[in-house]
Amino acid sequence: MHVDRRSSWGAVLCASLVLGPLSVAEAKTFYKVDFEGGDTSASVGTSAKEEQNGTVTAVPNPDPDATNSSAMVGRVQVIKASSKTRAELRSGRLPTDEKTYRYRWSSYYPVNMLNGVNVSWLVTTQWKTWPCQVCDPIYDPAICGGCGGIFNEANVPNKTTWHFRWRAEPDCHDHSETIAFGRWVRFEMLVYWTKTSNGYVRLWRDGKLVKSLNNIRTLFTSFVNGQCDMYWAMGLYSAWSGAPNTISAYIDDIEISDDVTPPVQDAGVPLPDLAVPD
Repeated sequence: MHVDRRSSWGAVLCASLVLGPLSVAEAKTFYKVDFEGGDTSASVGTSAKEEQNGTVTAVPNPDPDATNSSAMVGRVQVIKASSKTRAELRSGRLPTDEKTYRYRWSSYYPVNMLNGVNVSWLVTTQWKTWPCQVCDPIYDPAICGGCGGIFNEANVPNKTTWHFRWRAEPDCHDHSETIAFGRWVRFEMLVYWTKTSNGYVRLWRDGKLVKSLNNIRTLFTSFVNGQCDMYWAMGLYSAWSGAPNTISAYIDDIEISDDVTPPVQDAGVPLPDLAVPD
């Protein structure tokens, strides 16, 4: 059954404006890491480190500001290697097909982070369905850009830009945001994951809606429940050459929930009408 969820943030957010299966009153948090305990453990759910020539540690906030005044944050640091290097913190897998999730995170890139770096690739966050698309012909045709363990991602292609990719065929979408060095930036992404054409994506930066995609497929056709369920990784995954031997960045307030309300700063901005399943 499909029902119209008419966008009306002004009418008390349309009684929480149910874009997905749960109302705000029923919203749940499935994964949360805030580093305030002085370590990288999750306060909700489970987190794991993926370290390959890199480290993920909890450290004092290098530059508290209005966006992020936390005392403790995560530092991700990678060491130049002959092939690739990785320092990521990842969630456990969550049931994905026909689910709505909101992903929140903050990041801080030091002013000189990429000085002298010749980037082959640099990925900062990944939504993974590995091993469901590792150069396997069962999955490759349904994923924009071909094989690899990353399904959706944000990467840094040119040292000045965050480049977001949503990779489900036939709705292949990209979005770019200018990197703000030397200050904290807050991103939030709301996704209705589906193999139908009723999916949607919302991306906010510092409370402002910067990307809105409607009536799209958000999972590849050959997605298999249980086998391909999504997990999410934050940090640095890269290969580079140049003078620096290390690259460091900071992350904080990592969270997955099914909260569908917009950020407070964007509460007055109406969104297009949607028809989504109950």
